[in-house]
Amino acid sequence: MADAVTGALVNQNTPQGYYNIEKMLKAILNKGRKVKLCGGCIDARGLAEMKYIDGYVCSSMAELTQWSVEAIKFLRFKNLLMLTSSGMRERKFFRKKN
Repeated sequence: MADAVTGALVNQNTPQGYYNIEKMLKAILNKGRKVKLCGGCIDARGLAEMKYIDGYVCSSMAELTQWSVEAIKFLRFKNLLMLTSSGMRERKFFRKKN
């Protein structure tokens, strides 16, 4: 949501050792999962003409709300909101707090 839609822009060039959100989202798509971006957020930031990763779906806040109601768990991972069902491996996204 909001500025997180920029994570789906193509041709990201992150420094060695840093997360590349574009690659992470492509990996999700390659596993047959969905990547949805908030259309209102894209429009509000003037990013409608930008090139995004192949396979994303332009969504809405209403759809996110419905998806959220249907989801079993919410995981906040950096600036990405990941919705999972009980069948997915959610443990790998948790970090131990110090």
